[in-house]
Amino acid sequence: MTKKRKKLIIIMLIAAAVLTVIYFAVLSPIIKKMNTSEDNPEELLQGELLDSSGNIMMFEKIERANLKRIEVHNSYGVWAMYRADDDNFYIENHESVPYNENVFSSLIVSAGDTISLRRVTADCKDFSEYGLDDSNNPAWYKIISLDGIEHVVYIGDQIPTSGGYYARYEGRNAVYILTKSIANTLLAPVTAIAHSMVSYPMSTTTYYQTRDFYIMRDGKMFAWIDLDESASSSSSSSDSEQASSIKYKMKAPVGFVPNSTTYSEILTKFSDFSGKGVVEIGPELSDLSLSEDEETQELLERIKEYGNVTDIDISSEEYQYLCVEQITTLMRAMFGKDTLDKYGLYEPETVLHYTYNGVESFVLFGDEQDDGYRYAYSALWNTIVAFDPDDLDFLEWGLLQYVDKSLFSIDITTVKQLTFKSDEISETFDFGVDAAAQTITVTPQSTGEVFGANQLYNFRSFYRSLLAISLEGYAESTTEDNLMLSFEIRTYDGTIYDFKFYRYSTRRCYYTINGTGEFYVLSDSIDKVISDCKKLMNSQDVDSWAKN
Repeated sequence: MTKKRKKLIIIMLIAAAVLTVIYFAVLSPIIKKMNTSEDNPEELLQGELLDSSGNIMMFEKIERANLKRIEVHNSYGVWAMYRADDDNFYIENHESVPYNENVFSSLIVSAGDTISLRRVTADCKDFSEYGLDDSNNPAWYKIISLDGIEHVVYIGDQIPTSGGYYARYEGRNAVYILTKSIANTLLAPVTAIAHSMVSYPMSTTTYYQTRDFYIMRDGKMFAWIDLDESASSSSSSSDSEQASSIKYKMKAPVGFVPNSTTYSEILTKFSDFSGKGVVEIGPELSDLSLSEDEETQELLERIKEYGNVTDIDISSEEYQYLCVEQITTLMRAMFGKDTLDKYGLYEPETVLHYTYNGVESFVLFGDEQDDGYRYAYSALWNTIVAFDPDDLDFLEWGLLQYVDKSLFSIDITTVKQLTFKSDEISETFDFGVDAAAQTITVTPQSTGEVFGANQLYNFRSFYRSLLAISLEGYAESTTEDNLMLSFEIRTYDGTIYDFKFYRYSTRRCYYTINGTGEFYVLSDSIDKVISDCKKLMNSQDVDSWAKN
């Protein structure tokens, strides 16, 4: 055997010895540990389960179908969601407040599906290290299933990485880590579960059935629009037929024509008119009546007084003012001055109202606050909700955006009398009905003779000229020094529309309807109707489409 071969054999023997030592000293324990881990997973404590991914569950999952109650105790107070006898869920002590379905679903998952990110220890000696000792006053919740099984879980400090929270199960010494998403539900106030809608939701197919939509500003009626039943199709028509034929009328300011396109766009907002979130929930009225606070009781007595005068003979607009005053007083009793001042609501800037499906919605808005939000009080749900001001832009629109360009749209068959006055001609026309001919009759008082067929045709052309007058924009001048024309329309239902036109420049006339105005029309259109009236009374043909 050569020297080289001997040397090689020695090296190989030494290498084999080293590998043997490494195997038994290092690899063998690791392999043994791996095999032991596969054959004997981490031992589960009593009540624990493993999910399909091998994560430890603190207890068996409780789903919505088997849920009876979730009770939450945290730094914001105590609140609960429960299943009532009607099988619906409610916010305890706030049963009239709708809850947010998405948040409630998250709450059920957070409370009933406790899959831990990991179990920190199975036998904790000092819970205070994790913020879970009684002295730490940790948050906790109780969940109860329909079959009466209860689970209580305590929630401690946030973990150093902010990715979750330490938690423990009552009666067990183990400490777990739960996902950070529980902060949005189990560590949140009751307002987080409340829905932020502030008015009764409308169907997008029947929104046109809305009644008495109005906006008040600084205590005064700004715009009031209602369904014009006399000009709309019957209730037996389909939704699409009714929607296409629907007509609206302006109750305030009286005489203006609402812009149906703009109005429809506004109404569609109310399919879910919601803010960014609920910030306050008021007490139930039944609980408020038990309050011993003197100011609260005085406000409640005032509300009762309002209720006793609603049957007196007052106008519909005065009645709405009374309702708003009553709602404002109730809001003050519910929340108190300090809370309302915080949200700019003690003296509401704007009031929104409408009736849909027989349900009235009153929403009171404050002005924009330093935090950039406008807050709204929902009388229907008794909540205060934060809104982005951009979502409320329609509340700040001028009247021009609410009204149609046409001066008026009074159906000629509803007119009882028309009085026309200018420096060039004045006349009063009395209307009647020719039952045999099934048409209207018109009699000028200056002659006392009913118009014949030809003159009636010319009168209709003259009336079309009146209908063709259109507003152009805001008037630069509202002086009433130079009256160019006035005409008054009286309808069979007793309504009076008084139109006055004041020339303030060569081409423009400021006009008012029943004394209210801020727009102008072109002077040429006023010259046109004066000319047509003169032609009518001189037995000349009237062409409503002609320029003059």
